[in-house]
Amino acid sequence: MAQIIKIDSQPDCIMEEINQKSPRKYVRVIADNFLLFDANKQCPVPVIKPLIIVYTDGRQFEIDAVSEPVKCASMKSGGSGLRYSCRINKTLLYLYLEDNTWFIERI
Repeated sequence: MAQIIKIDSQPDCIMEEINQKSPRKYVRVIADNFLLFDANKQCPVPVIKPLIIVYTDGRQFEIDAVSEPVKCASMKSGGSGLRYSCRINKTLLYLYLEDNTWFIERI
């Protein structure tokens, strides 16, 4: 298994790569999947909580904090899906899940 790199060692590298090419960067995500049982609903609701962002070159960034997903469109790069606001160290970014594909976009 690849080593998890904390973003503090390279604070701006996650954003530099997005700014160099386009506002959208496709990534893999290690996430926790579980069912949330709500007293008001008959069925459990599936929940996806992103934990780690994995670049195509294998670098991994642990997500320190993540918001609840919001259905919305990506204004900078187009497309729509579930948007998570994530914090990696002191860097804020949007992580989108669109048609089973993850991408990040700078805020």
